[in-house]
Amino acid sequence: MADESEGTPTPDPTEYPGNEATVETLQAENERIRAALKAANKEAADRRKRLDALEAEEQARRTAEMTEQQKLQARAEAAEQALATAQARADETLIRAAYVAEAAKAGATHPEDVYLLASREGVMLSDDGIRVLGVAESVQALLDEGRIPLAGRTPAPKMDGGAGGGGRAKPIKLDENEMRAARAAGMTPEEYAALRDATTQDD
Repeated sequence: MADESEGTPTPDPTEYPGNEATVETLQAENERIRAALKAANKEAADRRKRLDALEAEEQARRTAEMTEQQKLQARAEAAEQALATAQARADETLIRAAYVAEAAKAGATHPEDVYLLASREGVMLSDDGIRVLGVAESVQALLDEGRIPLAGRTPAPKMDGGAGGGGRAKPIKLDENEMRAARAAGMTPEEYAALRDATTQDD
């Protein structure tokens, strides 16, 4: 039996140049696509770098603004703290002066020590911040407990007098500077004079 393939000729690739052109075209297209992808990737990378730089600049700007706000806030808090500290010291000075004056009026040997001995329970400033309330009661409690050494003299007489007052009280004499100091300390002229006299005797 004759081979049927003998009747079918084998195709020669060289007889179909169109096939070679197709392969070359595909290769060229692949090269073009690879080049385009490479360029696109490079452009995307460049854009990402620019975006990262812009984001970094924006973050730096926001950080700088936040830092400035924090500085302003810190300054405001420092000013408030300084004001509160100054007010507390002024209040403390006022209370101390009231204790010293009341202790001097009671005849304490060292009126300035009474402020340290007192518990200060119930002692407070008036609503207007000028007068000290509760000091007389606080000093009297120390007197009742015998915790205040007395100078061996009777307490300074009150200006309003009273039964058993022991006679007429001496007039209070304060110069202009002393009157100013008494007002600044929230003390009556009598209290300031008692404090002055006690201080002079101690010296």
